[in-house]
Amino acid sequence: MDVRDIPAIVRLELQRRGTNPFRAAVEARLPGNAIRYVLEGREPKVGRMAEVCKALGLEFYIGTPRGRPEDATGGDETVRAVEAGRPPQGAELWDRLRATAQELNRLLEPPAAAGVIDFPVRQVDRMTLSVAAGGGAAEMDEAVVDHLTFRRDWLDRNGLDPSQCTVVDVQGESMEPTLPEGCTILVDRARRRRRADGIFVVRTADGVVVKRAGKNASGAWLLISDHPAWEPAPWPRDAVVIGEVKWMGVTL
Repeated sequence: MDVRDIPAIVRLELQRRGTNPFRAAVEARLPGNAIRYVLEGREPKVGRMAEVCKALGLEFYIGTPRGRPEDATGGDETVRAVEAGRPPQGAELWDRLRATAQELNRLLEPPAAAGVIDFPVRQVDRMTLSVAAGGGAAEMDEAVVDHLTFRRDWLDRNGLDPSQCTVVDVQGESMEPTLPEGCTILVDRARRRRRADGIFVVRTADGVVVKRAGKNASGAWLLISDHPAWEPAPWPRDAVVIGEVKWMGVTL
């Protein structure tokens, strides 16, 4: 089989499982783009290809031909069948081999340490620039430079869609002690409706800031700092809510 045939086989297995490249990769604890790169025709390293096959329950084999029906009749017909979305000749044998590979993978998997629970996880994009808990920072850069991994059950429990979340860092002290300078926050971009006492990342004419939403006695919205040295400021008319802060982490 030619290496160019691999994307069609991987695509068929994803369709059979009813999943997508990102979800399958993250559930297997692979980088989020590991399977997507294979579908794009990039030639992965042998180790990475073995991990992708294991994630999808596909057999990974290097060695002399083993007499499969598709080997005897040539790989072209198999690839055409896979690309057309229909089972190739010898599909029954293929299914048995896949089941055997899955069982071997299970047997070869190192045993989990006592007391360790394996949780499904999801990755959230980390952007390059910080947001200011103070007078304002530069615009948020849309370039993704890293990912932060969160447990899927925690995201689900808090109603968070990882594709709608962004992780950024905080500059300045105006939101201390709630958000210490240098901490990392998760911003839910799907939640842009202001609510009193919620903490939001807001784009203003002076830059991007993180502040608590509040109201004054007359009901006008305010940008409120948790640090007592910073006075509340009127909510600018042209301010745009980027999202609500739903999590904070800090290195001790």
